[in-house]
Amino acid sequence: MQQPYSEDPPNDAALARYLSGESALDERLDIERWMGRDPTRRTMIAYMSQAWEEPKHAVDTWDTEALLDRLVARRDTELAAPVTWTVHPSAGHSETAPGEQSPRATERSVTSASKILHTITPRTMHRSGRTWAPAAFVAMVAAFAIGVNIYKDTTGRSAPAAATTTGQDSWKFATAAGQRAVVTLVDGTTVTLGVSSRLAPAPGYGLGTREVVLEGEAYFDVVNDASAPFIVRTGSTVTRVLGTTFNVRKYPQDTTVQVAVAAGKVAIGNHNATTLLNVGDVGQVDAQGKSVVVHDPKLVDAEMQWRDGWLTIDNLTLRQAAVELSRWYDLDVRIASSALADRHITISFRNELPAAVVRSIAQVLNARAEWSGRQVTFFER
Repeated sequence: MQQPYSEDPPNDAALARYLSGESALDERLDIERWMGRDPTRRTMIAYMSQAWEEPKHAVDTWDTEALLDRLVARRDTELAAPVTWTVHPSAGHSETAPGEQSPRATERSVTSASKILHTITPRTMHRSGRTWAPAAFVAMVAAFAIGVNIYKDTTGRSAPAAATTTGQDSWKFATAAGQRAVVTLVDGTTVTLGVSSRLAPAPGYGLGTREVVLEGEAYFDVVNDASAPFIVRTGSTVTRVLGTTFNVRKYPQDTTVQVAVAAGKVAIGNHNATTLLNVGDVGQVDAQGKSVVVHDPKLVDAEMQWRDGWLTIDNLTLRQAAVELSRWYDLDVRIASSALADRHITISFRNELPAAVVRSIAQVLNARAEWSGRQVTFFER
């Protein structure tokens, strides 16, 4: 019989084990379920996780009260919600920062974050011979909360969430592991960026041309403009449309570009050949321009389910699935044997917590998983 759910925060020992990556799988799952009930909890744990890795001497001279005051004054970033950037058709292409909220939503988030921060911080925190007094630990968490927007680049390091504008070759928009973002371009076209993905509109976008470069996965809802075709470049492959709705996937590890068409028509290919896709088609193009097209509306729908939080592992080896887990959960996934790495698995998750995902995969493969921080290693039983 399932134990009744508790709204109480984890105790100091459980939290210390979680932050140190030393929790047992069931304990990790319990904490992540508690975090999953409130986006603010996930945010504060993310801040704590960063602060936990800081050397103690880094905060010995900090003004704790001032830092906490600044924390209350700043809005809280909610990790669960897709981020929205809007690029305005003005000089310099100004952007709104991700995570914009109404004043009332901001007030609620900050109040909740402050309450959780004071509630969950124990009298003392112990890790590998280090002891954090409450003032030092609270100071560190506050510093990360006010100085670092919890939004990671594809290297896994923390980075400002605002869109970058440092040169035409820079990636203008980027999502972290497990994050999605909605981008509205100057012509009204909307782009939903998938996890661990990057997008760069070409210089002069909207001024007679509409071209973007993509690495990763994105769903495009393109505004019709017969005078300016919409072009997506992924490596050597070009996807060209006038006005339509379609999905494009090409991560660095992928050997093909995959395009699924929900509305309109899409031309895909490179300098060698071009293939026309219609509604309900899914096409793949390799680096040589060779294409394969399947007409399957259900497959088109399946290709786009990631927008609703679905992670689908469809007849992948565990080695391939490990790459997806890294993109979705920012995990360093390792596999102890090649035999286990080559085993195939089919399984789906929707907005599931990482501990539950790892446990389910291990059960399906009759394997076991061991955690060490963000590193997960699968072993044969």
